[in-house]
Amino acid sequence: MYVADAHIVPPAVGDLIYNEFFGHRTVIINSQKIAQELLEKRGAKYSSRPRMTMLAEMLGWNPTLTLLPYKAESRRKQRKWIHGTFGEKKSVQGFEGLKKRETYIFVLGLMETPDDYGLHVKRFLAALVLESVYGHRITSLDDEYVTLMDSAMEATTTTGAAGGTLVDMLPFLKHMPAWMPGAGWKRAALRARKLVWEGHHLPYRMAREAIESGGAPPSLLSTLMGDSTKTGQFEQEENDIIYTTGVIYAGIPHYITEDDEYEGYQLPQDTTIMANMWAICRDERVWNDPTAFRPERFLELDPSEAEALDPRHVVFGYGRRQCPGRLFADTALFLVIATMAATLDIRKARDAEGKEIIPEVSWLPAFISPPEDFVCAIAPRSSSAKTSVADALAGASA
Repeated sequence: MYVADAHIVPPAVGDLIYNEFFGHRTVIINSQKIAQELLEKRGAKYSSRPRMTMLAEMLGWNPTLTLLPYKAESRRKQRKWIHGTFGEKKSVQGFEGLKKRETYIFVLGLMETPDDYGLHVKRFLAALVLESVYGHRITSLDDEYVTLMDSAMEATTTTGAAGGTLVDMLPFLKHMPAWMPGAGWKRAALRARKLVWEGHHLPYRMAREAIESGGAPPSLLSTLMGDSTKTGQFEQEENDIIYTTGVIYAGIPHYITEDDEYEGYQLPQDTTIMANMWAICRDERVWNDPTAFRPERFLELDPSEAEALDPRHVVFGYGRRQCPGRLFADTALFLVIATMAATLDIRKARDAEGKEIIPEVSWLPAFISPPEDFVCAIAPRSSSAKTSVADALAGASA
């Protein structure tokens, strides 16, 4: 029996959904229990990646860690490098100054121009990435490397869903001439490929020159270059270093490398496996009123329940493909959210008649999908709160 026959509760959807298109088998997991059983406990079979014709072969994101097959030597090497910088407590502590400075800049921005909250979020994330990875400090969103990376991501998004485009289903289409009628997707892929190449190589060249001149702060790249030079392996490892620093993270599917069985359902080798994080985090069998903003729901759980239901077991991926930089991301988010909670009042905006405006929940189509802009009211809790953040920034920047 194949999982196409599964109709586990909720019956309208199912915890396992099977789809087959032109011989490409896909199973979608809508249950945290099943995701952990298959992707973690049986990780030896479920940790590879399907062939990603558009992303890896046509756009040039390969050999980035996210897309490499599990047994690839480059994957092992890149994961070790990233975990060593962003996944170990001692190394992550080395970025505390960066995280504090950028948190204070972000919160001050929200206080001074709250309507531009989307731009402040974008700047905060770009600053953390560029400085921790390349040692490059940005002062505004007009930074040429921020613009370059944005362009590469936007161009990638225009080519379609990761692993779900027609050329992923029918790889021979990648040989279609770009001049042919109906090959607009091929022309878009060629434009994106140029931007993706530049997004990997131009920041790398900039940072490498700064590192070699002795004028760069510590970063992932400076660590990798230093270690590789010491071992005399730099020339052999340079390409892996370039694609390690230009890595992309998203919900890339897993891939079964051996036949398997789950509760009577046969899962054949060479099947793509997708964990549906959206459904898992909104499972009403687990969460009471999952769409409601109720952070206190976690305070109502005993420690063992809280650990089992920790969203970090979902959002950072599963098993041997878990994000190796999750400690860096988690600590950065904790700091910025705690600072916002301590210094800001964030409320629903009001219309001309004084009525609260309830935003619609909608999301933009993108490789990493953000919410659509919505109106809200953000203000400092007091004048002393703004002064405290400004003083903290002055101390962090000194």
